[in-house]
This record gives sequence, structure tokens and C-alpha cells, in this order.
Amino acid sequence: MKSKKKSCSSLKRQRSTNEGRQKSTQQSIDDIDAQIERLQRAYNTINDAIYGVRGDKSCINSLHVDYNSVWKGNNADYVNNACEDGGYLSEDYKVYIDKIDDIQDSINNKIYELKQTQSEKYGILQGLINAWYDLTARIENYTN
Repeated sequence: MKSKKKSCSSLKRQRSTNEGRQKSTQQSIDDIDAQIERLQRAYNTINDAIYGVRGDKSCINSLHVDYNSVWKGNNADYVNNACEDGGYLSEDYKVYIDKIDDIQDSINNKIYELKQTQSEKYGILQGLINAWYDLTARIENYTN
């Protein structure tokens, strides 16, 4: 009888430990969810910025065409050379957009990494839940 009671107490401690690990694992999953959400918002914000910058670049590229017929002289030539495709201003925009794309790629890679970690945590949590059900059934068998 004492042995049965000891075994039941041991199972209850194991179940309690399991519950603590479940809670901790679920908290990790929730924390990862929050990180992913923040990163997705940052990704979307950067995506909106890229479209704006690309629009600006398009305007710059066409600026010399729009004013070429009405604007002449050294200043006009300077602006034309800077703005035309391959000009330094156009190239600066291209480099800027490429750097923003790199940042966006980094964010996307981090989101993917976090989702992989989260998936692993879900696997751990499922194992803990299954063990909890097993412990609970064994405890009930002792008490019946």
C-alpha cells in the first residue's frame, strides 16, 4: 500500500514538473510569436518604403527627359547627367534600394529562423502534453 502511495506521489510530482515545462515551452512559443509579429511589421514598413523610393527613382530618371526641351545650359547638363540612368544620382538610388532589399532579406531570414524554432517548440510541447496525459492516466489508475 505504501509503495502504491509513493508511486502515485512520484507520478504527481512528475506531472507537476511536466506542467511547469509545458508552461515554459508555451511561453517560449508566445515570445517567438511576438518577435515574428514585430519583424513582419518591420518587413511590411520597409516594403512600403521601397516602393516609395522606387517611385522617387523613377521620377529622377525621367526628370532629365521632362525638362530637356525647356532647360539648357551647364546646370541643365549637370542635372541631366546626374539623373539619367547610369548617372550618379540614379546609381545612388539603386545602391540605396539594394541596401534596403538586403535589410528586408535579413528580416525575412530571421522570421524563417524563428518559425523553425517555433516549430521545434511545438514538437516539444506536444511531447510534453502526451506525457502529461500518460501520467494523468497512470495516476487515475492508482487512485481507482
